[in-house]
Amino acid sequence: MKKLCMLIAASMIMLTVTGCGNAEPTLDYYNTNNVCLLGETYYNNIYGDNIVCWNPKWEDKREGLCYDPLCSHNGEDVLCPSSTNLWLKTVITDGCKLYMNALNPLLTEENGTMYRQIFSLNPDGSEFTLLHTYDATGNSSPFMQYADGYLYFQQGYYNENYDPMNEYVSSDVQSSHFMRIPTGGGKAETVLDEGLSIGTAFFVDGENYYLITHDENGVTQLDIINPETGDVTENALPEAMGKIFEVTVYAGKTWLTASDALYVKENGGFTKVCERKSGYIFGGGIWYTEEAEPVYIGTKDMPTGAPGGETAPADYYVKATTKLCRIDPDDYSITEYVPSDEFDPEDTINISYATDTAMRVGVSNGRKQYVDHTFGYSCLIGFEDGKLSIEKIYE
Repeated sequence: MKKLCMLIAASMIMLTVTGCGNAEPTLDYYNTNNVCLLGETYYNNIYGDNIVCWNPKWEDKREGLCYDPLCSHNGEDVLCPSSTNLWLKTVITDGCKLYMNALNPLLTEENGTMYRQIFSLNPDGSEFTLLHTYDATGNSSPFMQYADGYLYFQQGYYNENYDPMNEYVSSDVQSSHFMRIPTGGGKAETVLDEGLSIGTAFFVDGENYYLITHDENGVTQLDIINPETGDVTENALPEAMGKIFEVTVYAGKTWLTASDALYVKENGGFTKVCERKSGYIFGGGIWYTEEAEPVYIGTKDMPTGAPGGETAPADYYVKATTKLCRIDPDDYSITEYVPSDEFDPEDTINISYATDTAMRVGVSNGRKQYVDHTFGYSCLIGFEDGKLSIEKIYE
């Protein structure tokens, strides 16, 4: 870690940045590895080659960031943000613009070297601008972070004496460096080049860098790094017995989600806000669901999705959602909302996105799946006076 501290201190070169610049963000925003929110529009990073967008005012979600109805998206002449020649896209925001990271297979060299590219664009898809291209062979993560006018990203490197033309069998043949570039483009610089394992997760919040690492037993550790001094606080969350997932900046605070609880950074450390064993959804507060104890209802052969119509026995449970809970990010108070009579008492409600006024959820029912393979629906729900109500069912 001493070497790490020296490298961090040496990397702190100030560059002129654009993007929001010194101006305040034009819209509320936040970023996670899975989604980013800009205003009331969510951008989903987990659907593969197209970014999926959703706004509660729209009739349904839309795919892709190109708004030009005459664009073919084929990428042969001019790239657009929905280009079919850009793969494995992720997107984040600084509150003004969007920033996309994508693999461009058209740049692949004869020796197999592949390249990722980072672009900026306006929320309406215009001014799609290339900011940076970098070697992404192997396990370079597509996820980016944003803080203080910089975009942070991971670049993988093959270890010394490894021939990249050999068959790739394990991430052990690589290590990762963490880099950054100004949001307006410019020279990329190394933030961390300690040769960290490919599985290391890297987060920023404008004050610190955060590293989440995993050992061979699946135990996770959080290290906090001061970018100015290079000081490292190792194992900063020793009381966490579960897996640590990610760090999120939301509502002006730094949050850490783990499999055992939600934590907030305050008074120089992380404080437990809510003890839960399920995911948290940010937007219009911080949300989680409460469920009744699962009830086993039967086992039957079901399609596995494998070619040839293969089936396998599947156990079915009713996991009824009893309430949705909202944590106030200011005072950490919890407000509970129970499903109205519009929902089946045995429904499971999974939150996809949430805003100040509504949320999109997926509704499923284990018993209906067991009886007639009914796999549920997606809907817009409102929340008021302690009740959840269905406002729109999506086709």
